[in-house]
Amino acid sequence: MEIVRIYAEVDKSVVKENWRNGLVTPCTSAVPELQESDIDDASRIVAQMGLEPWLKAVNQHPNFDIIVGGRSYDPAPFAAFCVWKGFTDLGIAYHMGKIMECGALCAKPKSKEALAIVGRDSFDIKPLDLKARCTKISVAAHTLYEKSRPDILVGPGGVLDLNAATYEELPDQRTVRVRGAMFTPAAEYTVKLEAARAKGYRSVFIGGFHDPILLSQIDEFLVRGKQKVKELIPYHFDLDIHIYGKNAIMKALEPDPDAIPKEVCIVGEARGRDTRTSKSRSEYGQDLVYACALPSPGCNSRQLCNALLAIRYPARAILGILHLSRYASCGSDVSFPNNDA
Repeated sequence: MEIVRIYAEVDKSVVKENWRNGLVTPCTSAVPELQESDIDDASRIVAQMGLEPWLKAVNQHPNFDIIVGGRSYDPAPFAAFCVWKGFTDLGIAYHMGKIMECGALCAKPKSKEALAIVGRDSFDIKPLDLKARCTKISVAAHTLYEKSRPDILVGPGGVLDLNAATYEELPDQRTVRVRGAMFTPAAEYTVKLEAARAKGYRSVFIGGFHDPILLSQIDEFLVRGKQKVKELIPYHFDLDIHIYGKNAIMKALEPDPDAIPKEVCIVGEARGRDTRTSKSRSEYGQDLVYACALPSPGCNSRQLCNALLAIRYPARAILGILHLSRYASCGSDVSFPNNDA
């Protein structure tokens, strides 16, 4: 069996060189400019490859049985296979890949496997589960999800324009034929760089409150508790308390923030540079619901019901790099190591 591997990791020296040459920019307006420390602190950096490394792999190893690829643009392996077989319309190839990346989630009901048949100007898609079927709405909906703009999909090396795409249900009532997507190559080839860095360690405690008097003052109570922990711990700490059943999900967007629940689940998250400090913060945080001054007579904070004792998690990674790196050409040799069989 011939197995081909494609590595997505990019050497930090390559990223630094591009960064110093002004070729690395934030992926979105919400991402800050890249700093050299972000590169140094990253555990590893990967680049989201397009179809080129996949096409290189199949051309170099035409008798492959399996290809194991690193971080990739989801439709890229499917598009590369189409090009390898002589179907060079990247609008059709990438659009097919965009849907096939999730198997038969484009079917009703959603199922696992799907089959795509690619032609010169269209592709057909149907689920392999005989109890499922594709409809033009289910396929179109799957095309549009997960994007800031559902009509323009930006990827490595260009843009997939779906404005002219059409979806036709075929007579078997299970297959949809898709046409019309267009791929426009970018003037400069870009790949998305991604990396995370270890933040440290965290501990979590979980418990519940059912005391109506305490619940009516739960926000003030926890503010006082966190202040108490801050007084007890002499070094910097991070301690977040999430109140599930009140506003843990919607936060400031909660439409009825003053509603008093019957019970809540308290999730405390303490973060530290090592397991000892994260553990001590978590234990202090858990103790706050016992040691903090009670909000009013008749309220008993000791009614916290512990579902779990403090749980310690290993290194907590935070996203450090989400940036685009430009190259003059496709970048398959610039960004990625040689394929390895």
